[in-house]
Amino acid sequence: KVYDRQPYSGSLVFAAFSGSHQDAIAKGMKWREEKDPEHWTVPYLPIDPMDIGRQYDGDVIRINSQSGKGGIGYLLQQKYGVDLPKKFREKVGYTVKSVSDHQHKELTPDEVYEVFRSNFVNKETALKITEAHYKQENGGITATVTADYKGSTAVYTGSGNGRLDAVSDAIKNGLGLSYSLVTY
Repeated sequence: KVYDRQPYSGSLVFAAFSGSHQDAIAKGMKWREEKDPEHWTVPYLPIDPMDIGRQYDGDVIRINSQSGKGGIGYLLQQKYGVDLPKKFREKVGYTVKSVSDHQHKELTPDEVYEVFRSNFVNKETALKITEAHYKQENGGITATVTADYKGSTAVYTGSGNGRLDAVSDAIKNGLGLSYSLVTY
């Protein structure tokens, strides 16, 4: 039997479970891709696994409860084209690690993607705007908004200095909600 960490041939010789190692590898791969694709200069990987027939997604970045947001983000970006913003990568990372911890096992790339998809993609919300109409009047915008909120549909009207501000005013006043728009 070949030892799992046996150089070149062991099943785990290129595997990185640690969050700090995964992050360094992900950053190294990105740097290499952008700045020096001709030379292999990736931390923790003395040779390119592809040179001996190995794969990056299954052989290098391995996801378990000790993995980091960088490794999880790298795997989602490389295998599925999902490029997560930095803060969101942290939230997804905690969720994936929690699933791995509760199942007491390493997660495959497909399982990681399924955790991401089932927890963060196309989630139903308590508020859904189904229609919005705008009218410019008195130097501002008036919005008439049809919204479903907690199973009830109603029409609300609000005004503001632009469309988003007018819709926000309609929601806040019509539903009695309090929030701040941080960015749009």
